[in-house]
Amino acid sequence: MEPIRLTTTSSDLPAIDALKKSLGEHTGTSLYKKIVDRVGKEPGAELGHGMKGVVYDLGDGRVLKLTADASEIEAMTLMMKSDHPNLVRVYDVFVVCRGRSGVGVVVREWVGKSLEKIEDFDRMNSRIRDAVDHAEESYEETAGSTDTNAARYAMEDLLAYLENVGDGSAETLKVEHGIRAGIGALMDMGIYGIDFDPRNIAIDDSGNPVIFDVGVVQINARRTVKISRVGCVQDRRIASPIG
Repeated sequence: MEPIRLTTTSSDLPAIDALKKSLGEHTGTSLYKKIVDRVGKEPGAELGHGMKGVVYDLGDGRVLKLTADASEIEAMTLMMKSDHPNLVRVYDVFVVCRGRSGVGVVVREWVGKSLEKIEDFDRMNSRIRDAVDHAEESYEETAGSTDTNAARYAMEDLLAYLENVGDGSAETLKVEHGIRAGIGALMDMGIYGIDFDPRNIAIDDSGNPVIFDVGVVQINARRTVKISRVGCVQDRRIASPIG
């Protein structure tokens, strides 16, 4: 059976005006209306975007992310059950569908400024990026194993590479230990990935690092992830776009 493909428009998910048009703002069965009904309010300003996702401010301490990455939907669904202090609070995750296409939706807390935008951590950020690069090399070297195992081994290497990335100050040690604790918590949940660039980590009001984006991940095959769906055929697999 053909899967439900998460969709993008052109090379990226649309900005809010294009979103309303592409998702049928004024039709009673539109994807846009279904998203707003579920979330409880319309998304506001765009906060950022990438190749498979765009993030909007909801104006109430929450942000809404539209994603075309099926692995992210699975990971965020698992993270909804977590209260780990170094992982973002995820309030809702669902896929809204029209026919055989859909849009992944994540509603999470607004944490704060990303680590890469804090000048005091420039040296540490450079070392974190180096650690991620080393982990990516490890992933490529273990590509002969299954994807899940390769991602897990690379994640273990990343944890080792992330030791002593700070300058020895109490502030950077707190951030280093928090990042490693958050990554360890993801591994315990069966979420394996290495895209923990400083742009995916924020610092909250208490100075704690919080991982808010996991990038492309592999999910432990032994974990059953039930994805919440709105207007979707229940027995169809949710898949990322082709190519």
